[in-house]
Amino acid sequence: MFDALPLTSAQADIWMAQQFMPDAPFAIAYYVDLVGAVDLDALVHSGSAAHREYSSSTMRIVEIDGLPTQRFEAAETDAVQILDFREHDSPADAARQWMNDDCRTPLSTDGQLVRLRVLRVGDDRVFWYTRAHHIALDGYASMKVLELAAALYAAVQDGVEPPLIEPTTPAALLAEDERYHASTRARRDREYWESTEMGYTAPLSPAATPAFVPIVVGEDRTISRADCGQPTSTVVIAAFAAYLARMNDTDDVDLSLPVSARPTALLRRAGSSLSNVVPLRLPGIGSATVNSVVKSTEVAIAAVLRHQRSRPPASESGRALRAGRFGPTNNVMMFANTVSRGDVDGEINILATGPVPDLAVNIYPG
Repeated sequence: MFDALPLTSAQADIWMAQQFMPDAPFAIAYYVDLVGAVDLDALVHSGSAAHREYSSSTMRIVEIDGLPTQRFEAAETDAVQILDFREHDSPADAARQWMNDDCRTPLSTDGQLVRLRVLRVGDDRVFWYTRAHHIALDGYASMKVLELAAALYAAVQDGVEPPLIEPTTPAALLAEDERYHASTRARRDREYWESTEMGYTAPLSPAATPAFVPIVVGEDRTISRADCGQPTSTVVIAAFAAYLARMNDTDDVDLSLPVSARPTALLRRAGSSLSNVVPLRLPGIGSATVNSVVKSTEVAIAAVLRHQRSRPPASESGRALRAGRFGPTNNVMMFANTVSRGDVDGEINILATGPVPDLAVNIYPG
């Protein structure tokens, strides 16, 4: 085991929130539905190697004198397991139920923070399941690890050397975090949020339960970014805000906006968890025209993204989460949702992105 490092500010925020809400599953979970002649040994090896490369599966949280630190083992202690569901009447449904049950139970910070499983649901079909505590990986980092795992798998199948990558080390990430918080930029970011009204709002739907609602958009209902000159994510967030204004008979809408908080190349090369949730205030949405709603949403998003690395103090995390953060969450994840190699095709399916204190809408390709 290597020497202990302090947690980054993002990790400390998550750790504190977990103390406030010990039964909440602070985890991200997804699976890749792989169809074809999958080499299970290569899949297991590639997944494990990718997580080791980004230090996610070897990371441990260790308290020293009452303070959390991060340490890194030489190897995983929870090896990848292959689970066979082929004897079930409906193997795919049984496997999905197992994954849904698993990702909705708390993941302890006392042991390995990443769980990898291969679920066999057919002779030529497997679900490649990953679950990670948010203190080890956020959504952005999870996709980076998956990209590397797919590249390592392809290298094994093709008999070539694996790709060379240079992820930002945990020590370098911590040093950059400390540099930022001592900088003038961090002071300006804090001043921006201090001058912004962002009260913690009560949840809109305190009794709601999670539900997956697939939405198929037909040819006559497509939204083209070219139609309004804005990115798809901006249009989707604007539409969500307008919907909330109409359904709640209000003119002003406050949203919780998840952001990657990775504005530099060094941060984008890192694993770990850096994502943040910032308030997005959209006044006058209820009475505005469509073009005005989209334009004002664009301006508001641009403003908060300039300060996305700054976050509320860790001591406020539990209060903010219990209160619903800053309003309903709209998380637009426009990543490539397929992976393919030879005759093996895979589709990424998101299962969980963390605690849901209020109405949350996750949008991603399907």
